[in-house]
Amino acid sequence: WSGNHRYPVSGYLNSSNKVLTPIERMLISLQADGSVMGCTPSGREAKRRDVVWSIKKEHKIKRLIEILDSTGIDYNRRTRILDKYGEYTVVSLRLPDDIDVDSIKTFDWVDLANLNTQYVSDFLEEVSYWDANRDGESVAYYNSNKKAIDKLQAMAVLGGYTAYQSINRTAEQSATCERPQGGLPLTTKTTYRLSFRKRDEKVYPKRKDIEYDGIVYCVTVTDGNVLTRRRGCVSIQGNCIHQLTYEKLLS
Repeated sequence: WSGNHRYPVSGYLNSSNKVLTPIERMLISLQADGSVMGCTPSGREAKRRDVVWSIKKEHKIKRLIEILDSTGIDYNRRTRILDKYGEYTVVSLRLPDDIDVDSIKTFDWVDLANLNTQYVSDFLEEVSYWDANRDGESVAYYNSNKKAIDKLQAMAVLGGYTAYQSINRTAEQSATCERPQGGLPLTTKTTYRLSFRKRDEKVYPKRKDIEYDGIVYCVTVTDGNVLTRRRGCVSIQGNCIHQLTYEKLLS
């Protein structure tokens, strides 16, 4: 029970040589700052493949144009001026037919079993350009889509990053935020924050004994490691190996 023990908080999955493509970089930016016309709040299929970005920040505009030029997809660019909020760059295009429109906002197009550390690093680096703040080695990414946050946290832990998930602003609090086009939003969403940094171990100096009277369960896994998430934090533990220990004593 001495302090300053280092515990694993992430691992390294290298199941492929997959490389992050310009199309995938476009989908990352679209998830954060774009609107997908084929996705409707009711879940009804809209049968549309057109998407649009409306961006004010110059570094985001520059990044988006660089990505789109590298994809080879035709796009339209125009300027929109709002009296109260200034000038916006509006970029629109039609998605290729092989892209699943419904998977964009949730990152469902990412296969967790088909990752490598370089792909994860490139993916999270691209994520940091969109709706994120960087503080040294740490990045805080903000998104109202819980499934997207869950997918990014899983990717991070599989790619050598520690990742912590929390609520940045509740739906009730977001009702006080005025929209760029004016007025308060009638429908509001909870905004989540995912904080991640490149780190596979962490020191936990504060630990204590807790009295417990109940059942302790073991699970069956292939390599003896159990990965859990509680209150937004991911933890890796060793599984109970009573049977293996007993067999060793018998031998």
